[in-house]
Amino acid sequence: LHAGRALITNDTLEELGPEQAGLFLQLGLRATICMPLIKHGRLIALMAVHHAKPHPWTLEEQALIGEVTERCWAHIERVRSEAERRLSEQRFRGAVDAMQGTLWTNDAQGRMKGQQLAWGVLTGQRFEEYQDFGWASAVHPEDAQPTIDAWRQAVAQRKTFEFEHGVKRAFDGAWRRYAIRAIPLLDKDGQTIEWVGVHTDITDRRDAEEA
Repeated sequence: LHAGRALITNDTLEELGPEQAGLFLQLGLRATICMPLIKHGRLIALMAVHHAKPHPWTLEEQALIGEVTERCWAHIERVRSEAERRLSEQRFRGAVDAMQGTLWTNDAQGRMKGQQLAWGVLTGQRFEEYQDFGWASAVHPEDAQPTIDAWRQAVAQRKTFEFEHGVKRAFDGAWRRYAIRAIPLLDKDGQTIEWVGVHTDITDRRDAEEA
């Protein structure tokens, strides 16, 4: 198995003898094929198929079991990867919630696309209102254009974006001061996949500093 070769018995009783085959026969395993799965030089799993009667395993059956073993493992890996991704997202959102931030994402060109629930809750903007650069309508008029200019520069340079501006909070209509930090997610070639950003309310801190 560790060498990557299938363990095959066509007739356990005949090939192993009554004494060594005892346990197999008690379990009803008269013919067995164990197909190893080798990844990165290591045995990481195996697929076992059994017959209750003697069975000569054909090359076609061996090839089929080998393919099923590979496909089953690929499915396990996909499920595991998806579970790890969900856990990572939960951790990330938990961190954002812990620091009382508003999470949002933009596409590679810096345009807000798709559902941005946290931003909608903060600003009261509807889906169609915050798409592309529509989010700037929720920013204080004195800060809107400077924000867009600085944002476009960061997007062009693929550098971390840090800025401050005022945003009108939806539930009470109050203008609050927010610190923004956004980073580009890059692929293996250094190209931007999307931007992930957080708005953090720093109004109380700024008021305290001024006082």
